[in-house]
Amino acid sequence: SPKGGPIPLDAGSLRGDFFTEESKKFLLDADAMDMFSHSKKISDLATVDYDCLYVPGGHGCCGDFVSNADVRGAIEGSYRAGKIVAVVCHAPIALVECFKDEDGTKPLVEGLCVTGFSDAEEAAVGQTDNVPYLIETCFKEQGAKYEKAESDW
Repeated sequence: SPKGGPIPLDAGSLRGDFFTEESKKFLLDADAMDMFSHSKKISDLATVDYDCLYVPGGHGCCGDFVSNADVRGAIEGSYRAGKIVAVVCHAPIALVECFKDEDGTKPLVEGLCVTGFSDAEEAAVGQTDNVPYLIETCFKEQGAKYEKAESDW
């Protein structure tokens, strides 16, 4: 978690197709909820000591990960150490401000095959004007090989 402590839940995830039986069981699991309430701050972790950095998605990423030096440092450090950096849904927005090199001249995604929430998907959920970056557009501008499905979702 960027800030540590309780991890906020997106209210939209607590209804409809997103709110599965597994989700309900998780929310009723006291041990899981205790861990969920006491996350470590990303800057307190030596992310290069882990084999993989997994960055979860959701629209919250658009506020929590953009212009966040701690998130950027964890991603760049992991990538430069040859670790796996996995991002999902809106989490790729964190990669837009990351660089392969320490002098900040080569975008992290340059030349890489990547994906993330597409511009069409953002429009479909009515959020185009509410996100700081359109992931697909930025990745293409940064020289990434952006791939997406033929249809949304």
